[in-house]
Amino acid sequence: MIRVARPGDLAVLGPVEHDAATRYAEIGLPGDFACLPLTCLEEGARAGLLFVLDLEGPAGFALCQAYADGLHLRELDVVRAHQGRGHGTLLLDRVAREALDRGLPRVTLTTFRDVPFNAPWYVSRGFRVLEPTGWLAAIRAEEREAGLDAWPRVAMERVLAG
Repeated sequence: MIRVARPGDLAVLGPVEHDAATRYAEIGLPGDFACLPLTCLEEGARAGLLFVLDLEGPAGFALCQAYADGLHLRELDVVRAHQGRGHGTLLLDRVAREALDRGLPRVTLTTFRDVPFNAPWYVSRGFRVLEPTGWLAAIRAEEREAGLDAWPRVAMERVLAG
């Protein structure tokens, strides 16, 4: 079940993110990328933009940020024990519904271009690569400053039909 985050969820979402990220080590990327600061999760929860996959407790989440022309998916994670079962797609569907409910025409994200469970996975779910502008370009600049461009990254969007 996908639901809006509750205050008690926040403490366990860091370990969920860390568990999901260990999969990167299998393809030669660091398996210990820095987790989101708790303040980011708190902000997302206050805004109603933190969605939790609840399988007898949090097993995944999607964190978003709202902009004037789109909902940006900042993070999507599912613990490894529950990957490959469609839970990520369910989280994406919830994010798309939220965007439409807010009158936003698209969902955006940034991700690793060549990681099979990143950009190619999002393409298979209706996203396309785009040249970032405005706030999305600013997000990409922050990622470069944080050193994430050591591996090729892309910005993507999924235009939503109302």
